[in-house]
Amino acid sequence: MLILTQLRIRSNKHIFPLFLTAVLFVLSVSSHLAAALLPEDGSRPVQGWVHSVIKSTWPKVQYEYGGIEDISLLREVFQKEGLILRTIEVETRLRQWFQDHLLFNDQGELLQMAPMEYKVLLDYPPSLSTFYTLDDRDVYDPFWLKGVARELGRPIKKLKVTRVEGGELISGTRGGEPYAIIDENVIRRAQSQFKLSFEEAKIQVAQDLEVKEENLISLFLDEDEDFPTHLDTWITALPEGKILVQKDTQFQPIIQQLKENGFTVIEASGLFKDVNFFNGFVVRSPKDSALIVITNKSKNEELNQAWEKMLKDQGVARVYFLGRWHPDAGIDCAGTFF
Repeated sequence: MLILTQLRIRSNKHIFPLFLTAVLFVLSVSSHLAAALLPEDGSRPVQGWVHSVIKSTWPKVQYEYGGIEDISLLREVFQKEGLILRTIEVETRLRQWFQDHLLFNDQGELLQMAPMEYKVLLDYPPSLSTFYTLDDRDVYDPFWLKGVARELGRPIKKLKVTRVEGGELISGTRGGEPYAIIDENVIRRAQSQFKLSFEEAKIQVAQDLEVKEENLISLFLDEDEDFPTHLDTWITALPEGKILVQKDTQFQPIIQQLKENGFTVIEASGLFKDVNFFNGFVVRSPKDSALIVITNKSKNEELNQAWEKMLKDQGVARVYFLGRWHPDAGIDCAGTFF
């Protein structure tokens, strides 16, 4: 077939421009159809949610569901909404926060992070939960990740320069194009590890995360300001570029940056002593395409009701309070969309 095509091109000078046009068209379509991160803003359908459970056998068999208040109720809600719920046993608490370990794109591929020197992680840190511990070692394990991929029946896609925890990244879609909001340290890690300029590192991180460079928004979190560790503890994304941000003066520079990048920002009070409402997840119900939110529950019912009202004012149809807030982690950290 290849020989025939070459012969035809040589024999007819008018065919080559048509052939070239066809090739360019195919390439442009392939580029347009490139995978994107599964959005966290409910803008596109997802199949379901996978979470971890720690199984211990001494002194008796016990199951620990990090961030989940009532696993039976969670299963009931997922069945009601037509969502798939997958559970995977893990052997250590270090891996119970699946959202930080597992990222999927919309082609069903599980993203494997780029290799990174331990010193780079220390210089441009994420949280202590996923990449390194107080034992002074990197705990990200590609072999374990491949085992999870096999259990889920998903292929692996290796990232070239990017090392990111799920909590450091907010993904969504606006104007039909995917975007990613990340901690600037994600780019700094790539810059340091692979000896790139900041701009070069940003371009390659954008390619890894499958967004246009202009749709990769990096937020500078000043260490002196004592920002919460992860973006998903004070930011929640809703469809079409609408972003909920904790109402606090320390976040004003971030809010201004988000607005300058075309996002609609709604300031809301969602951080309290016993609960973090931001650390939930937004999803489109397969049952009726309604926008639903599953988040953490406060013991103060008035706070739950106020958060539910605020979300419904923003177009959310149903709100479920099914999570339990630990220090710095809740139900959003316990699982990830697939």
